[in-house]
Amino acid sequence: MRGFPPDPGAQVTLANWRTAPFNAWGFQHVREIVPSADIPSDDQRVWHLPSKPADLTDLRIDGEHGGLTLQAVLTETNTDGFVIVHRGQLVYEAYANGMTKDTPHILMSVSKSVLGILAGILAARGALEMDDEVTRLVPEVRETAYRGATIRQLLDMRAGILFDENYLATTGPIVEYRKATNWNPLAPGDTPSDLRSFFGNFTQSDGPHLGRFHYVSPNTDLLGWAIERATGERYADLLSELLWQPLGAARSAYITVDRLGAPRAAGGICATTRDLALLGQLLVQGGRRDGNEIVPQAWIDDIVQNGDSQAWEHLTSQECRCTTGANGMCYAAESR
Repeated sequence: MRGFPPDPGAQVTLANWRTAPFNAWGFQHVREIVPSADIPSDDQRVWHLPSKPADLTDLRIDGEHGGLTLQAVLTETNTDGFVIVHRGQLVYEAYANGMTKDTPHILMSVSKSVLGILAGILAARGALEMDDEVTRLVPEVRETAYRGATIRQLLDMRAGILFDENYLATTGPIVEYRKATNWNPLAPGDTPSDLRSFFGNFTQSDGPHLGRFHYVSPNTDLLGWAIERATGERYADLLSELLWQPLGAARSAYITVDRLGAPRAAGGICATTRDLALLGQLLVQGGRRDGNEIVPQAWIDDIVQNGDSQAWEHLTSQECRCTTGANGMCYAAESR
């Protein structure tokens, strides 16, 4: 994206921003491509972790083809930002592809972990009931396959929803989902859609609720809608008020929204690497900062202790694709 304007072949657009090499710029400039809503930080509450730089020059990481230095691994994986916090101290950070410590970068599905943390905060406040059926808060999905699914089942990805999350698909429901969230351009002749209306397409079940683990990103977006209904506040504002500001984030984050302002809770949060590291440190500290509870310890314990291994038994190592969220949770999706 150099030049005024950039060369046509190098321009990052809504059609190419998630594909290489355009994503190297796109993932750091998402709000210049997709509409967004601010998640403000508070300059008066910034959490400054003590810095104790470690020399990791000789650190080697074993891999499929032998050991590599840490820097070689970061280069091979096209890593834009990398931060290590050890025992509450910032010991290492590295940036590439134009990224800096102050650059917001899209978190993709780590955004789901952020929603999970917010849900726990709201549950402790009595604003969100885990056993509530989502249709009580969002009656618009009463005639869909979401009927009967609870908030907890959506959080656990155990709603019996038929949806093939195949990221390589060029047609079908996942492409329409991306258009609805404002992440893909409309094709000629397409009618503009939106995320909330898109849920009307989920008319088929692939099994009972509380059955197998089945990764469906729209589940998290529906939770974002339910949270807004339960509280009467915008999702971005809640994240700022209850998490981002008390956490002591140094920079405002933001989240992508559709054409009617619905947040892409499943993958649209953009934040700096340092602030994401702060969120991890907060959870290591039992959800407390300076003696003040931000995330309930009981919710962290629930995440760690109360999973159901039987829900995962249908998955094999070949079928699993795993990404780790900010709170250490692992989300897997079936590959087709």
